[in-house]
Amino acid sequence: MKASFKVLKEGVTDITYFVSELYGHDLTYLKSFTFTNDIAVNGKTVVKNASPVVCREADVINEYQGSFTNYPDGKGEKNGSGKNAIIGVTHAPTTAAATEVTKGGPGDVTTIITILVVVLIVLAIVVLAVLRRHFAKGEDNEAEKKNPDKKEKSEEK
Repeated sequence: MKASFKVLKEGVTDITYFVSELYGHDLTYLKSFTFTNDIAVNGKTVVKNASPVVCREADVINEYQGSFTNYPDGKGEKNGSGKNAIIGVTHAPTTAAATEVTKGGPGDVTTIITILVVVLIVLAIVVLAVLRRHFAKGEDNEAEKKNPDKKEKSEEK
Protein backbone atom coordinates (compact mmCIF):
# COMPACT_ATOMS: atom_id res chain seq x y z
CA MET A 1 0.00 0.00 0.00
CA LYS A 2 1.21 3.49 -0.72
CA ALA A 3 -0.08 6.72 0.78
CA SER A 4 0.99 10.11 -0.51
CA PHE A 5 0.02 13.46 0.94
CA LYS A 6 1.03 17.07 0.77
CA VAL A 7 2.20 18.87 3.91
CA LEU A 8 0.26 22.10 4.34
CA LYS A 9 1.92 23.44 7.47
CA GLU A 10 5.35 22.97 8.99
CA GLY A 11 5.41 21.06 12.25
CA VAL A 12 5.92 17.70 13.89
CA THR A 13 3.47 14.81 13.81
CA ASP A 14 3.32 11.05 14.04
CA ILE A 15 1.97 8.90 11.28
CA THR A 16 0.34 5.91 12.94
CA TYR A 17 -1.54 2.84 11.79
CA PHE A 18 -3.84 0.25 13.31
CA VAL A 19 -4.95 -2.89 11.50
CA SER A 20 -8.10 -4.72 12.58
CA GLU A 21 -8.04 -7.59 10.02
CA LEU A 22 -5.48 -8.81 7.52
CA TYR A 23 -6.00 -11.64 5.05
CA GLY A 24 -4.02 -13.02 2.14
CA HIS A 25 -5.22 -13.27 -1.46
CA ASP A 26 -6.78 -16.65 -0.64
CA LEU A 27 -8.60 -15.19 2.39
CA THR A 28 -6.37 -16.94 4.93
CA TYR A 29 -5.42 -15.14 8.10
CA LEU A 30 -1.85 -13.84 7.77
CA LYS A 31 0.62 -14.52 10.60
CA SER A 32 3.85 -13.67 8.81
CA PHE A 33 4.32 -10.17 7.35
CA THR A 34 6.37 -7.00 7.78
CA PHE A 35 5.06 -3.43 7.75
CA THR A 36 7.62 -0.79 6.82
CA ASN A 37 7.42 2.80 5.78
CA ASP A 38 9.58 5.18 3.81
CA ILE A 39 9.34 8.94 4.06
CA ALA A 40 10.51 11.16 1.23
CA VAL A 41 10.65 14.93 1.32
CA ASN A 42 10.87 16.75 -2.02
CA GLY A 43 11.87 13.49 -3.70
CA LYS A 44 14.68 12.77 -1.21
CA THR A 45 14.25 9.71 1.06
CA VAL A 46 14.71 10.71 4.71
CA VAL A 47 13.39 7.47 6.30
CA LYS A 48 13.78 4.03 4.72
CA ASN A 49 12.22 0.70 5.83
CA ALA A 50 11.28 1.96 9.28
CA SER A 51 8.70 0.18 11.44
CA PRO A 52 5.64 2.42 11.46
CA VAL A 53 4.15 3.52 14.74
CA VAL A 54 1.10 1.56 15.88
CA CYS A 55 -1.68 3.78 17.19
CA ARG A 56 -2.10 3.38 20.95
CA GLU A 57 -5.10 5.66 21.45
CA ALA A 58 -7.68 3.74 23.47
CA ASP A 59 -10.65 4.97 21.45
CA VAL A 60 -9.02 3.74 18.22
CA ILE A 61 -7.88 0.34 19.45
CA ASN A 62 -11.11 -0.35 21.32
CA GLU A 63 -13.24 0.66 18.35
CA TYR A 64 -11.37 -1.19 15.62
CA GLN A 65 -9.85 -4.25 17.32
CA GLY A 66 -10.62 -7.37 15.35
CA SER A 67 -8.86 -10.72 15.33
CA PHE A 68 -5.60 -9.15 14.11
CA THR A 69 -2.84 -8.41 16.64
CA ASN A 70 -0.70 -5.31 16.09
CA TYR A 71 2.93 -5.46 17.29
CA PRO A 72 5.23 -2.44 17.64
CA ASP A 73 7.93 -4.05 15.47
CA GLY A 74 5.47 -4.12 12.51
CA LYS A 75 5.81 -7.88 12.09
CA GLY A 76 3.50 -10.86 12.43
CA GLU A 77 3.13 -13.55 15.08
CA LYS A 78 5.44 -15.97 13.30
CA ASN A 79 8.23 -13.71 12.05
CA GLY A 80 8.20 -11.01 14.76
CA SER A 81 9.17 -10.85 18.41
CA GLY A 82 5.59 -11.41 19.54
CA LYS A 83 6.16 -8.99 22.41
CA ASN A 84 4.19 -5.93 23.53
CA ALA A 85 1.07 -6.67 21.52
CA ILE A 86 -1.29 -3.72 21.23
CA ILE A 87 -4.74 -5.16 21.83
CA GLY A 88 -7.99 -3.38 22.43
CA VAL A 89 -11.41 -4.70 23.28
CA THR A 90 -12.04 -7.58 20.90
CA HIS A 91 -15.39 -7.33 19.21
CA ALA A 92 -17.15 -10.60 18.52
CA PRO A 93 -18.45 -10.91 14.98
CA THR A 94 -22.05 -9.80 14.79
CA THR A 95 -24.54 -12.37 13.62
CA ALA A 96 -28.12 -11.81 12.68
CA ALA A 97 -30.73 -13.42 14.90
CA ALA A 98 -32.56 -16.33 13.34
CA THR A 99 -35.67 -15.13 11.58
CA GLU A 100 -38.54 -17.31 10.53
CA VAL A 101 -39.54 -16.64 6.96
CA THR A 102 -43.04 -17.52 5.85
CA LYS A 103 -44.54 -17.30 2.39
CA GLY A 104 -48.02 -16.37 1.37
CA GLY A 105 -48.86 -13.97 4.18
CA PRO A 106 -51.02 -10.89 3.62
CA GLY A 107 -48.00 -8.66 2.93
CA ASP A 108 -46.08 -11.21 0.87
CA VAL A 109 -44.78 -9.87 -2.45
CA THR A 110 -46.23 -12.84 -4.31
CA THR A 111 -49.68 -12.09 -2.89
CA ILE A 112 -49.44 -8.43 -3.85
CA ILE A 113 -48.32 -9.28 -7.40
CA THR A 114 -51.13 -11.83 -7.76
CA ILE A 115 -53.71 -9.25 -6.67
CA LEU A 116 -52.30 -6.68 -9.12
CA VAL A 117 -52.42 -9.17 -12.00
CA VAL A 118 -56.03 -10.12 -11.22
CA VAL A 119 -57.05 -6.44 -11.00
CA LEU A 120 -55.32 -5.68 -14.32
CA ILE A 121 -57.04 -8.63 -16.03
CA VAL A 122 -60.47 -7.59 -14.73
CA LEU A 123 -59.80 -4.00 -15.79
CA ALA A 124 -58.79 -5.15 -19.29
CA ILE A 125 -61.98 -7.25 -19.60
CA VAL A 126 -64.14 -4.30 -18.54
CA VAL A 127 -62.40 -1.94 -20.99
CA LEU A 128 -62.79 -4.46 -23.83
CA ALA A 129 -66.50 -4.94 -23.02
CA VAL A 130 -67.11 -1.17 -23.00
CA LEU A 131 -65.23 -0.71 -26.27
CA ARG A 132 -67.07 -3.61 -27.90
CA ARG A 133 -70.42 -2.19 -26.81
CA HIS A 134 -69.43 1.27 -28.05
CA PHE A 135 -68.32 -0.01 -31.45
CA ALA A 136 -71.40 -2.23 -31.73
CA LYS A 137 -73.63 0.81 -31.15
CA GLY A 138 -71.54 2.75 -33.63
CA GLU A 139 -72.04 0.06 -36.28
CA ASP A 140 -75.81 0.04 -35.65
CA ASN A 141 -75.92 3.82 -36.04
CA GLU A 142 -73.90 3.66 -39.27
CA ALA A 143 -76.18 0.95 -40.68
CA GLU A 144 -79.26 3.03 -39.75
CA LYS A 145 -77.80 6.11 -41.46
CA LYS A 146 -77.09 4.14 -44.65
CA ASN A 147 -80.41 2.24 -44.79
CA PRO A 148 -83.17 3.90 -42.78
CA ASP A 149 -85.78 1.77 -44.62
CA LYS A 150 -84.37 -1.52 -43.24
CA LYS A 151 -85.01 -0.39 -39.68
CA GLU A 152 -88.65 0.43 -40.48
CA LYS A 153 -89.12 -2.93 -42.22
CA SER A 154 -87.62 -4.85 -39.32
CA GLU A 155 -89.93 -2.97 -36.94
CA GLU A 156 -93.00 -3.86 -39.04
CA LYS A 157 -92.27 -7.58 -38.82
